[in-house]
Amino acid sequence: MTLHTGPGCSISNNGMFSGSMTTPNCYVDAPGQSQNAGCQITTTNPQSYGTGFNANGGGVYATEWTNQSINIYFFPRSSIPSDISSGDPDPSTWGTALASFSGSSNVGSFFKDQQIVRFLYFLEIFSSC
Repeated sequence: MTLHTGPGCSISNNGMFSGSMTTPNCYVDAPGQSQNAGCQITTTNPQSYGTGFNANGGGVYATEWTNQSINIYFFPRSSIPSDISSGDPDPSTWGTALASFSGSSNVGSFFKDQQIVRFLYFLEIFSSC
């Protein structure tokens, strides 16, 4: 999970997520990071991608976006919260996020007019659900 911005946006490991932060600076030309790396949080949860994701019949990624942070949650198919299924999501009941992008800047101010990009790999998985 990665965010890409202009200069001035970075995240910190605030202990509010279960993933692992690999790069903290969201700026695409950040010194000391690979070109266009952005700020990135990874997971080793085998149910959230690839073969493990398929074996469990997929799952749900949910994003909570506020001015202070962008939080990403993952739920395997068998653990999707009922508030999501009912169309009345309540992130305060979901536990620890997989990724929480917050830190030294007002993260939310860097994001507007966004587009969701999914790799064909995920589209193929979701189309079979």
